[in-house]
Amino acid sequence: MSRLTVRLIIVLSLAILPLGLVSTYQSWQMLKESSALSKASLLDRTYRAAERERAMVEHSLGVAVGLAETVSAIDTDNPDCDATFARLAEASRYISFAAYLDQSGGIQCASNGARNPDADSEAFRELAARTEWSFFTGPNVANEGQTMFSITVPVTAPDARGLVWVAIPFEDANRLLAGPDDNVDLVLFDPDGNILATEDFSENRRDVLPGDQVLASLPAAGGYAFRGHNHLGEERDFAVAPILGAQLYVLGSWPPLPGRTALFSWRTIGLYFPAMIWVICVLVAAIGLHRLVIRHINRLRYWMRLYTDQRAGFENAQLEDAPEELEAVAQTFRDMTERIAIQENQREEDLQEKTVLLREVHHRVKNNLQVISSIMNMQVRNARSEEAKHLIRRLQDRVMALASIHRRLYMSQKLSMIQADELLADIVGNLVVIGSGDEQAAIKVSTHFDPVPIAPEQSMPLSLILTEAATNAVKYCGAAEGETCWIDIALSDLGQGRVCLSVVNSVVPAAEADEQPHQAGLGLGLIETFVTQLEGTLEHRQNDDIYALHVTFTLSGPPDDNDEDEAELVPV
Repeated sequence: MSRLTVRLIIVLSLAILPLGLVSTYQSWQMLKESSALSKASLLDRTYRAAERERAMVEHSLGVAVGLAETVSAIDTDNPDCDATFARLAEASRYISFAAYLDQSGGIQCASNGARNPDADSEAFRELAARTEWSFFTGPNVANEGQTMFSITVPVTAPDARGLVWVAIPFEDANRLLAGPDDNVDLVLFDPDGNILATEDFSENRRDVLPGDQVLASLPAAGGYAFRGHNHLGEERDFAVAPILGAQLYVLGSWPPLPGRTALFSWRTIGLYFPAMIWVICVLVAAIGLHRLVIRHINRLRYWMRLYTDQRAGFENAQLEDAPEELEAVAQTFRDMTERIAIQENQREEDLQEKTVLLREVHHRVKNNLQVISSIMNMQVRNARSEEAKHLIRRLQDRVMALASIHRRLYMSQKLSMIQADELLADIVGNLVVIGSGDEQAAIKVSTHFDPVPIAPEQSMPLSLILTEAATNAVKYCGAAEGETCWIDIALSDLGQGRVCLSVVNSVVPAAEADEQPHQAGLGLGLIETFVTQLEGTLEHRQNDDIYALHVTFTLSGPPDDNDEDEAELVPV
């Protein structure tokens, strides 16, 4: 989306934001009140559904507390003690077992006259060690191992220590949790998440619990309601209600209430009216902006890109039904392209003229150098001494190297760069022809030139370095008796703009040579000077039968248009 559209959307959003906030706030408050009423109703239904279970627990706990406060007045050594507890159990609607345990866990009085055997003393001592009210479900070893819902209350009288234990038949505790219909499930549990009673206390009793929450974490929020899925994946409304302070809770699982549906319903549609108004405003503004402005700007941008890529003409290009302001911009662009086209044509003509003149200059310089080389040939034929002939041919090699540069320049399509591999190949060809006339033995010459473009200011010192090095190689090339003389010339691209020129030739082994070849002279001095102009490094060494010269330098880019300085060459 364009920046102009985004800005317009932001401005419109700020304009309608106050109204939208007020409307959204009012709708949200109504939804909160409706949700709170629904949750309160669900909690109330859960309280009422668990009313019988709560009454059972409160009654049984009251009996246990009363026994704990009066047990000190009962003679536990009297056989009538069991009868007293039995009468209390019979008088209760829920309790079927009652007993008093001392601190060691021994049963002193029981409604059924039971006493705990030694084998069970550890379990009873653990039971007697409880110091607070406790609720648990499990087998009652003092009542023939029946599963019962048990309540214990500690006895803290000075002359009696222990606890009172009352138990309710397990079936009665579960039956009292039967919901108002078959689609409602009630679960009695403690803060540790242990299920104490439920209508269906089977192996699948946890299927009715919330699938994404742990039962022990539900009491942390007190009484509240929420929506979720049970372990069977069914969507349910859950309510958690305390029925005995923070010690017992009941969880109700109800079918989803129609009043607590998803956010996107008819009850919540008022919450989205501001958003709908905002969307409509944005759509109208975006369509209008695109129709009046954006499409014309995109058209102008397309013209500019097309002109940048192809330099096409736009004299007849028109915007369709554009405002006057944008039509003025389009006309300015058309006028600009017309002026640029005229200027570019003039510049192209000037550049073509200068290129032709520059090629003609290089061509004439090359011809002049070839004339000089021809004059030198005449001087060689008229020279009487071999030394004079040799000196003239050395000078002729240098002149022909310069001629090769100018020949490559006027033949090259790009005057600012020369292919160094082609230039050096021409120079080596001329040197071999000239050098072979002075040498008695044939020389095997091998070359390898990587394709490297080089600037003209570097081509001159490089070609003269090759001329001097190759001439010296031809002059001092030798080999042991029965072997062939050879010269290896290479131009290697080292990467990252680094280039190495290598001239390696065979020499007569030191033991057979009458003089040391490649001694310091004019040729080596010129090579060092040209290497300095290249800002490179020179390395030359001689082994027993090989002499190697390596020149390494960094390539420079094409010369700047304003750079009129040329590299100064040492006169030869």
